Amino acid sequence: MSAANGKRGKSGIVERSTLGLRVTDQETARVVAVHRPNGEVVGAGCLVDERSILTCRHVAAAAFWPKPLAKKQRLAVTLVGVTTQPTIWTDVVDYGNDDGPENDVALLQMQYELAINVPPVEFASPLRHGGKSYSVLGFPGGDRQGRNARGHLHAADAKGLVQMDRGGALSVLGGISGA
Repeated sequence: MSAANGKRGKSGIVERSTLGLRVTDQETARVVAVHRPNGEVVGAGCLVDERSILTCRHVAAAAFWPKPLAKKQRLAVTLVGVTTQPTIWTDVVDYGNDDGPENDVALLQMQYELAINVPPVEFASPLRHGGKSYSVLGFPGGDRQGRNARGHLHAADAKGLVQMDRGGALSVLGGISGA
């Protein structure tokens, strides 16, 4: 966990902007690993702009367990698709409050804007996903290196949820959530 031009706090987490970061791989430029305070990886997230990260509510909650998830909590993430792969602080800004998979979303915000250029995020209607394939990088079993899962998507159900079927050796399982 090193940083380029960043100041590290006592925890080893970068406390201020890490200028000079470069995207090392366009496929993983958006991927972040979400950590517990002890450094254990509990899932993934997706960088959507220079400060914001989307992940699953259950991933953010796992990072704080056994404490309950709350807004304004500080959460460590590692930016895996940039040079030096820094671990930085984020704040929990918002999350789904109701049970059910359709509310399993959390928004994290970095404490400072990154000076990196990531490809634009594509948000599309779930109805347009039927027949497409997916490929995601996640961290099953807390594997810090990450593993890829791939497969096929089906059209959304009545709640707007998209079914994912495995197409490779690795299923979507714990640690890949949030990717």
